[in-house]
Amino acid sequence: MPTKLNIADQRMLTVMEYCIANKLKGARSITAWCELIEMNQNNISNIRGGHQRFSRDHVSAVCSVFGISADYLFGFTDQMLRNKESVSPIQRIKEALNELEHGQKTTKNVKLIIKKKAS
Repeated sequence: MPTKLNIADQRMLTVMEYCIANKLKGARSITAWCELIEMNQNNISNIRGGHQRFSRDHVSAVCSVFGISADYLFGFTDQMLRNKESVSPIQRIKEALNELEHGQKTTKNVKLIIKKKAS
């Protein structure tokens, strides 16, 4: 009998479904989502079955790549997406660079970073 999933794993799976449904960052499938967070797709069935858990690196990647709140993943809030105002300038730069690596449009993000840095 599989073990019950902990809240972080449940919410990571919810985030995966949300990202795919909304095609965030080009995640149109489980395969694409796993590639974006550098995870082997075969792990998903093990996680769903309660035989494996998402790693710290996977959680970190989901927060960084998709702008997901770590507080949401661990059950401290029901707000899935991070408030951009609470993200540090360094984190915004990292996210903009990540978007550039994945071919996403970043002009708005780069202008926002430069504007905030100048203030």
